[in-house]
Parts: sequence; C-alpha cells; structure tokens
Amino acid sequence: MDRLIDWMKNTALLLIVFIAFAVVAEILLLYFLKRPVHWVSELTEYALVYITFLSAVWILKEDGHVRVDFLLKLFPPKVQALLEVFVSFIGLLVSGIICTFGFLVIQDLSKKGLHTETILAVPKAALYAIIPFGFFLLFLQFVKRVWYWVQKWKESVEKEKQFTDM
Repeated sequence: MDRLIDWMKNTALLLIVFIAFAVVAEILLLYFLKRPVHWVSELTEYALVYITFLSAVWILKEDGHVRVDFLLKLFPPKVQALLEVFVSFIGLLVSGIICTFGFLVIQDLSKKGLHTETILAVPKAALYAIIPFGFFLLFLQFVKRVWYWVQKWKESVEKEKQFTDM
C-alpha cells in the first residue's frame, strides 16, 4: 500500500507540473499567436480534482493534515492516544460512507453513459472515479491509524500501570 500511495503522490506532482506548463503555454499562445488552447482550463479543472484525491492519503499517512495539536498536548499521553483513536475512527467512518456512496454513483454514471457537456466530453464516471477510490484508500489508512493509536494507548496504560505499581 505504501508503494501505491507514493505512486499516487508522484502522479499528483506530475499533474501539478503539467498544469503549470499547460497554463503558461496557453497564456503564451493566446498572447503571442492569438490562438488559445480551449481544452487547457477544462483539463486543469479535472487535474485539480485528481490531485486532491491522489495526494490526500499520502498527506494522512505523513500526518500532514491541519490539526489543533496545541490542545492535544495539554492532555497526558493516554488521553492523547484515546483522542487520536476517536478522531481516526470518525475519519474511518466518514471515508467508508463516502467511498460506498461514491462507488454507487460511479456505477450509476457508468450505466447511464453520461459525459461532460464540454469540449473534451469526458465520461463522468471516469472523471469522478478518483473520489471513491481516494476515499477507499483513506479508509484503509484510517484503519491503520486506529490500530496504531490503539497500540499507543495500550502502551501508555501499561506504562501508567507500571508507574503506579512501584
């Protein structure tokens, strides 16, 4: 799973580089040749959705999401671990629900064969498929986090017990 997450992160980085070059190229073509590339903004919009869901699980794995940890640090390690278990479990539930309904939506879009009403006419199922896939991987990463923090909680309980037994 770590290799998949790294591959997704690198793909997101490549998409960011592609967007940067494509937008610069579009501006130069429009400014100098008066010939805009109409598909660049559309592709950029799609790439931004993919970047979000390709990189979200890597950010979670690296514990890089924004958090209010100055409050968390006020509590003893046992309580900190318990709060982390709770927060990770909520993330697990939310990710699982969005993943489930996302797959149902993708299935429905595939059956209907709907396409975007734009220049590229991208199949909507292919465009939105990254969302349930990304949430599925977030779900798995939250499972790992719950397991990790439960173990940390057990360790802190054991340390506390050893300390009080002395």
